[in-house]
Amino acid sequence: MTYREILDEAVGTPPPPSVDLDRIIGQETRRARRRRAGAYGLSAVAVLTVATGASVLVTPGVPDTGPVIASSGASAAQPAEIRNAMLAAIERAAPDLRWLPGAEQENDMARWSGPAVAEPSWPVSPFSHESASGWIGNGVAVRGDVRARLSMEVSRSKAGQSPEPSDCPEYARACETSPGPNGERVRVVEWEARYRPPGQPTIRAGHRRVDVLRPDGTQVHVDTMSRTEQFLLTAAEMTAVALDPALTLP
Repeated sequence: MTYREILDEAVGTPPPPSVDLDRIIGQETRRARRRRAGAYGLSAVAVLTVATGASVLVTPGVPDTGPVIASSGASAAQPAEIRNAMLAAIERAAPDLRWLPGAEQENDMARWSGPAVAEPSWPVSPFSHESASGWIGNGVAVRGDVRARLSMEVSRSKAGQSPEPSDCPEYARACETSPGPNGERVRVVEWEARYRPPGQPTIRAGHRRVDVLRPDGTQVHVDTMSRTEQFLLTAAEMTAVALDPALTLP
């Protein structure tokens, strides 16, 4: 299943040029809360601009509900192992990040407030759909004045399915591809995204994504969406996270 198919299934019809991203974030967050086994929702949200080819407009909205998505099987120990590996990769690349407890459940970026703490608030969930299965984790991180949703997905295509494209889409704000140190294919993309705080003018949001495809077929996606045009992490830091060898599937 492509991300376009995922979004069409989640939204019902292809989104218009200005999309209510907050509604989709809320929809997927509520789905995740209703089941222990999460899915690809945040990953789909992270690449919404890929499917639309237009600016993303983020506005506070009312969370929606939708169909439950099948999850992959997981042992009791796997969530902790995956979570630890993800956080270790982040810590190695950006040890100064702090976190907003529970903010990953909040779909209104204006409410990403309160004091940041050192202990990561980072839930992880397994997912499985037609073409791939793996794990996804996310949290709201703080660095200086920047507050952003940081999400990570580690997955592998199922038998007979092709990995996601790793070329540069023409409608990206900026894009660069390069080889990794161990035969990986790396893509760094910046998307055009905008955020409208309640009662305030629309501002540009910093949205960057790094995709890594390893020779063994493992895919790692690291995505950040800030509530200002400043980025939470540099492209080099995000690439270091995505290339971290600790990010493996059980």
